[in-house]
Amino acid sequence: MTSSSDPAGPSPGTTNRVDGVVNGPSVQAGTIHGGVHFHTTPPPPRPLYTPTHPVRISGTGPFLRRWGVALLPPLLVGVVVGGAVDTVLGGTPLGVRLLVDLAVLAAAALVVSAVGRTSPGITLDGVLGRCTSKALAALSTTALWCWLGFTAALFGTGLGRELARAPGDPKAAGANGALVAVAMLGVLLCRLLARRLRK
Repeated sequence: MTSSSDPAGPSPGTTNRVDGVVNGPSVQAGTIHGGVHFHTTPPPPRPLYTPTHPVRISGTGPFLRRWGVALLPPLLVGVVVGGAVDTVLGGTPLGVRLLVDLAVLAAAALVVSAVGRTSPGITLDGVLGRCTSKALAALSTTALWCWLGFTAALFGTGLGRELARAPGDPKAAGANGALVAVAMLGVLLCRLLARRLRK
């Protein structure tokens, strides 16, 4: 440490010289008044990131709830219809089971239409409307076309893969219900697009 009473500048005849590579601390000064201390113990490494609270992605809960409700009706139709057909026709090829699924859904649509003749408030369009969530109905027309394209690609890919499997293959368990659910979602999307195009 220097004070105001110390002479300024280096003392006469003082020479400091550092040559070559220096490993570790090094100080070059003209004149040193007092002690020079080297603290050679490195400080403990600091972590790159120390969170003070758990990191949470905000907004995922409402998003998952909204789209879980949106996809629930097609999933329920797939589970009920596909599961019932699989229970009855367990060992038959997938193509046969899908045709039976189609017959069951067509029969359900005929029943709804027949009931609608006696009860004017019940129509097939009304039933499909109740199966369509607000989140799905609020999508733009472009988003509906994208969803329909994705659904068609998913159905085609799944159908192609599952038709190639041998009947009774354990990997094919649940494929019938999954395909019915995807097809039901496609029906709901087609209904929404048809109503938009009519306007």
